[in-house]
Amino acid sequence: MSRRYIDYYPNLEDYIKAFAPDRTAEDLNPEPIDLTQPIVTEDLTALKEILGRGSNVTSIEINRVLMLLRSRGENYRYFFSKSSDPIWLSHLEQNGYFKNPPNSVVLSDSSVQYPFWPELEYLKNISQNATEEIIQEEIIRIVLKLPAVDNPRVYNYILDIALSLDGEQSVRLKPKMLEYAKLEYQFLAHRYHELLAHWTTENQTQAALELAEILIQFHPNPQDQENQNAQSSS
Repeated sequence: MSRRYIDYYPNLEDYIKAFAPDRTAEDLNPEPIDLTQPIVTEDLTALKEILGRGSNVTSIEINRVLMLLRSRGENYRYFFSKSSDPIWLSHLEQNGYFKNPPNSVVLSDSSVQYPFWPELEYLKNISQNATEEIIQEEIIRIVLKLPAVDNPRVYNYILDIALSLDGEQSVRLKPKMLEYAKLEYQFLAHRYHELLAHWTTENQTQAALELAEILIQFHPNPQDQENQNAQSSS
């Protein structure tokens, strides 16, 4: 007697895909991650082993990592800070990452926190080694889609990415750098000089001039402020 099959799956990956729900990146929003949750030894060992395989990861290992990212805050922080292989980029985006950079947080005592966003640290990591134009294009596309925020830490990562890319690619991130230049609070503002020098060296002088004009406009001369204070006190 011949055996009848309702469905046939030639391998495990096709089997997994067949039972996966139909979802798009727009449907996916990772649950808020509690970064205070510690990483456990078992998770850390698994992450190290999988990341150590570079681009030679299996679909099962990819799903394992995605599960670990949802379960513990330190898993999330560890993965995005240590991973530097582009193999993860499309899987992460398809699962709803790279969409919601954090704004600043005003605490009950009126102090302000500027949260880190590890997801951009991963983009920074791969941008430093991205020789393939298609990977650079994906990084730029993702960064340009990010909503504007009032968190300078987010823009610091973007500045790092801009410094990692060649001139023509780097200058495409100019809209994000202009957003950064207009923030009231900034960290490491001296690094603008690195970006201006990078763009100028890479023959992107016009973009450098546009950014410099914004920087001058939003950073008045300290001598003018001193003169105003002196006049007020007289």
